Amino acid sequence: MTVRRVIINADDFGMAEAVNDGVREALGAGTISSVSCMTNMPGWPQAAALLRQRPQIAAGVHLVCNEGRPVLPPDRVAPLVDSGGRFLPDRVLFRRLSSDLERALVAELRAQIERFIADTGNRPTHLDNHCAISYARPAAFRATIRLAAEYGLPIRLPFGDDWWERSRAAAARFRFPALPVRLLGWYFRAHVRRAGVAHPSTFRHEFSTDGQRTAESLISLLGALRPGWTTEILCHPGRGEPWREADLRALLDARVAAALAAPDIELVSFAALGRQAR
Repeated sequence: MTVRRVIINADDFGMAEAVNDGVREALGAGTISSVSCMTNMPGWPQAAALLRQRPQIAAGVHLVCNEGRPVLPPDRVAPLVDSGGRFLPDRVLFRRLSSDLERALVAELRAQIERFIADTGNRPTHLDNHCAISYARPAAFRATIRLAAEYGLPIRLPFGDDWWERSRAAAARFRFPALPVRLLGWYFRAHVRRAGVAHPSTFRHEFSTDGQRTAESLISLLGALRPGWTTEILCHPGRGEPWREADLRALLDARVAAALAAPDIELVSFAALGRQAR
C-alpha cells in the first residue's frame, strides 16, 4: 500500500485572538497538522504562549509584508511602509522593483522568524507567505527562498510537481494570461531547486475559497490525494468571521476525521519533509 501524505495547515495563527480560538479548536479535533504564525500581528503573544506550553504543535512562520506593522522599526524597512509605519498594500508593493526593497524584505522577514524563535523557544517547521499575491512578486518569493535556505526549512510551494497541469487554472484565478503564469512558476521552481529547499509535492488551496468551505469539499480533496506524494491543503479556521467559521465547521465535522483515518492516508507536518543543515 502506497501512503498518501497530507499536511493540513492553518494559516494566520497569531492574527487575532478570535483566529487563535478557531485554530485551537481545529488542533483539538486533530484535523489540522500544522499552523503558520503571524509574528507581527496583535494576537501573536497569545499564540506564542500556547506554542510554549505545547511545543509539540508543528508551527511555521507566515511571512508578512502586506498587512499590519513590521517587526523592525519602520525606518529600517522604509521601502515597505507608509507614513504611518504600516505595510504598504499589495498594489503598491507589486509595482516597486528595487534592490532596497528586496534588502528590506529580507531584513523584515528574518526578524519575523527570529521573533518566532525568541518567543516560543522553538525553531519553526517551515516558512510560507501571507496572501497569494506574495507568490507572484519575485522579490518576496526570492526573499522567502533565501531565508528558507539560510534556516534550513521547507517552504510552501504553490508551483508544485503538478504545476504544468494546474497552471491554467491558476492563471484564470488571477485573471492573467496562462503562458506568463506557467513560465513564472517554472522560474520560481528553478530557484527553489537550486537552493535545495524542501517543499510538499503539491499545494491545494481550493477548500479555503468561497463556495468550497465545506466538509464535502475537504473530503473530496482527501479522496484525490496522490499516492506517494505529500500534499499541503490550506485552511483558515477562526471565530468572528463567517468565512473562517465555515472552514472551522468543516474541520470539526466527524466525517473529515473519518476520512483522515483511512489506512493509506498519513496526516503529517512540514517536519516530515526533513531539514537542511543550518
